Amino acid sequence: MGRLLRNLRYYLTKTTYKVMGLNIDRYRKIVDKYWSMNEVSRNEILNQELIAKANHDNSTNIILRLEDIRSAPVMGKEIFSKRDLSSRGSLRKGFSRHTSGTTGKPTFITLSSNELERMLAVREYCFNHHGISLGHREARIWGRGNADIKGKLKNFLLNRKLFTPEGENSHQVVKRLIAWCPDYVYGYSSLVIEASKALSELKLSPKGIKCVICTAENITPFQKAMVSEAFNCPVIEEYGSTEFDVIAFDCRMGHRHLVNPWLVVEESDDGCLVTDISRASQGLVRYKLGDIIKLQSENCGTFGSKSVITGIEGRSANQFVFSKNGERFHSVEFAYIFDRYLRERNEYFNFQVIQEKAGKVLITTDPSPKLGTEDLCSYLKKALYDKVNLDIDAEYIFDLDENIVAKKKSYFIQRLAQKND
Repeated sequence: MGRLLRNLRYYLTKTTYKVMGLNIDRYRKIVDKYWSMNEVSRNEILNQELIAKANHDNSTNIILRLEDIRSAPVMGKEIFSKRDLSSRGSLRKGFSRHTSGTTGKPTFITLSSNELERMLAVREYCFNHHGISLGHREARIWGRGNADIKGKLKNFLLNRKLFTPEGENSHQVVKRLIAWCPDYVYGYSSLVIEASKALSELKLSPKGIKCVICTAENITPFQKAMVSEAFNCPVIEEYGSTEFDVIAFDCRMGHRHLVNPWLVVEESDDGCLVTDISRASQGLVRYKLGDIIKLQSENCGTFGSKSVITGIEGRSANQFVFSKNGERFHSVEFAYIFDRYLRERNEYFNFQVIQEKAGKVLITTDPSPKLGTEDLCSYLKKALYDKVNLDIDAEYIFDLDENIVAKKKSYFIQRLAQKND
């Protein structure tokens, strides 16, 4: 009976994609085809796609061949977000994604059905390499997110369940996770590590989980080994973003390959630059992600491109916020709260949260909030209490000390370990 129900949920998710008008299988075959080609043949086809796209759009874009990309100007997130903010009303159909992102810069992404199909096909390609598929039962180790009816329905249709292992509740959370019998685990690296610690403390060893996928934050080899032992399965690192979804993904040998054939990824003095040559709804050419990456060629022909990411600077798993009593929660809650604040107040600004003292955070924004800094701080304080049931003081600061700014401007900087307070 249990196996029958699991199969029904799997096919329900597959049917959901079809009802949404998404034909993932079509692009899934194309992804396979492109990565089976040699680089010269693949680039020639991609060049033909670029020319066809330009002719179809009557575009004056200079990007007509892959060789032209490196001569295009770098696009920062501020330029993209502000430009797109004024054009959101033009979206009549299709799909959208919005997030505060790991840099504190609100980002709104519009996608046609074809563009979303490509993204999901690349994800399916990565999953299939590790014996899983979209629609398999997913335990998502995430922040609390939205618990409204829409969010719960989405999770049900996508056959996933959210778990947030933090503080005193972590033991109960991982027990529920194991009882749910997921096919795979997907989540923030820091929260996955917390779940691993809880499993070890409880002396529990899950069975039947095919893999754990860590995303959004770096994880060290030692931590990776710890997670693998705790969950009794391989651990895979994913590198991606809201704008492009999966950019790089571990193969079975542990190499993080570039996996989207329509993306051109550059290692540059400006950090990681990504161009989506297939994107028509929004021009994303040499888009600056904010991370600093290291690329090298790896003679591993099992998966994706031979170009692999060997290092990423700017993503840290040290992302917990502490109360005066030593209780903690994941800083992703700030991303959710700021995202809601910006939508409710109908405005745009970049933000950063710094913690130098337990029970208190410092807030800075650019530009200043229209309704004033007191409105923002009181909103944040109340929202945090409602979400995590903790009193956290918030103070707005206008002049940010340059000494605490990282190479990548993360939305949250944890400095407790550097202070003697």
